Amino acid sequence: MRTVLLSFVSRGVLRLGTLSSVLVFFVGISLVGCLVSCDAQPDRNSPSRSPGDRRPRIVAGSAAALDWLAWLSLLDETSIDVVGVPVQAERYANGLPPDGLVDRAETFANFRAEALLRFEPDLVLCDDYQNPLTIRALESAGVSVRTLLPVRTFDDLEANLTRVLAALDGQRTGIADGRSAKRRLQEERDALAAMRPASRARVLPYYDLGGQVSSAGNGTSEALLLGLAGATDVACELGLAGHGKVSIERLLSVDVDWFLVSEGTQVASLRRRASLASLRAMREERFLVLSSRLRQANSPYVLEAARRVRSMLDRAARTTSDAGRDG
Repeated sequence: MRTVLLSFVSRGVLRLGTLSSVLVFFVGISLVGCLVSCDAQPDRNSPSRSPGDRRPRIVAGSAAALDWLAWLSLLDETSIDVVGVPVQAERYANGLPPDGLVDRAETFANFRAEALLRFEPDLVLCDDYQNPLTIRALESAGVSVRTLLPVRTFDDLEANLTRVLAALDGQRTGIADGRSAKRRLQEERDALAAMRPASRARVLPYYDLGGQVSSAGNGTSEALLLGLAGATDVACELGLAGHGKVSIERLLSVDVDWFLVSEGTQVASLRRRASLASLRAMREERFLVLSSRLRQANSPYVLEAARRVRSMLDRAARTTSDAGRDG
């Protein structure tokens, strides 16, 4: 009798243990499913994501890229997030808010994929000469990358505007009015053309690099700046392509009406160069002073730089004219 009873109890415990195991198994599966469904994050590159789910995250990979966003009045736009900007932007970007860099944006020192991917960007705007390996790595990670051309002509400005507008349209922002932006660019150029002087001032962009007289010639945004301002870039006359050293002997042979310089120490550097004393620009202390950010603008702000240079030249011409009449 005892044996039968023990056998019966043993079979019951075994069945109970089996049922408990099955119950625990299914409860565990349910809990795991719940946790997965609660914690799972949607893939931001998934085609099922609605464009309205969140604002596109944009990284400006260069000062020029940030210039374009500022020129289009997008830095305060609430339907996009400018989440990353280069540290150099604080010195070289134009149109920034008066209280500093873009709200919510962090800075990065190097144009490297690992540095940019931490921003989880949807779009990166950068210059086309920036690291191609970084660009490929970003694209492989599913990030949209749009590059900007070096600005050598007004056509380059128009081409870059088209690229920026297409990139923003690809993010379905619906915030940039392409037609009015293109019209504004042309109107700014036309306004400059209406200011053209009767004669062209001869201007040399000046840099002191390693104690050498250097300048900006053909194929640079400064040559475009001076051309838009109705002036002649002396470095172009001397055959300089890009940025490089200029022979003092050749400078003395062609003369210079004005030096284009940045604020700071460049005027003092020129005044210390006794070898240039015979140039008209030195004799009469003719210096066109621009901020570094405007002078080197590789963006639509080159038009603003040209307007300021044109205004300085016009003021100088009026002063000379008034002095002549008074004399």
